Amino acid sequence: MDDVTAAAAPQPPALFSTTAGFFGKVVSNGDFVSRRLPPALVGIWDAWLQAGLQASRELLGARWLDVYLTSPVWRFALAPGACDEHAWAGVLMPSVDRVGRHFPLTIAAGAPGGAALPDWLATGQDWFAQAEALALSTLEEGFLLERFDRAVQALAPLPDAPLAGQADAAHWRVELPSFVALAGMGPQVTAAALRGHSLWWTEGSSEVAPSLLMCRGLPTAEMFGGMLAGAWPAAVSPCT
Repeated sequence: MDDVTAAAAPQPPALFSTTAGFFGKVVSNGDFVSRRLPPALVGIWDAWLQAGLQASRELLGARWLDVYLTSPVWRFALAPGACDEHAWAGVLMPSVDRVGRHFPLTIAAGAPGGAALPDWLATGQDWFAQAEALALSTLEEGFLLERFDRAVQALAPLPDAPLAGQADAAHWRVELPSFVALAGMGPQVTAAALRGHSLWWTEGSSEVAPSLLMCRGLPTAEMFGGMLAGAWPAAVSPCT
């Protein structure tokens, strides 16, 4: 086989793991830590966070560090198409490494289908609470990365089901066994409508009111100042 043929040979798709992982900074290590999240996702996530951090520094100026250190934990659910082709859920928390470089810690788990995303919001708050507690545990004295890693791996997999329709479909149709079955279609319709969007919610902080965000894709870099300090850009429309 020549080099051209070898280079063009298709590669088998990587198996998708539903085991939770993490990415970011922790106080015990002097560099980034990452476990089990796909490299492509980490690359997108890292670039998004770097842009948001830079924009928030420019917005907040000398206040940035104090605001960052007291900013809230955000829980999130990403529908397929918001970040990559899979659905993701997790928590995002301000953190710092051993030498004082500030960068958030993310704990996340994925689901290749994404149709169960409405169920994550309706019945999955215990899962999010466990993930948030694990993130906060990284700030405790005596934190050990490997013990933390085992605890993250022990998070239950997210419920999942295939999402109706094609990823780029503007219209889709589902067979109804009876007209009465329409009453049970709410979660499936919601999941399809959320395709390409992300949801973010927080209990807030001294600077940020308890909030729910819905974004097409990931929040913009300009929105990051709002997530840290409640300084929302005009493009964020309030729902009343």
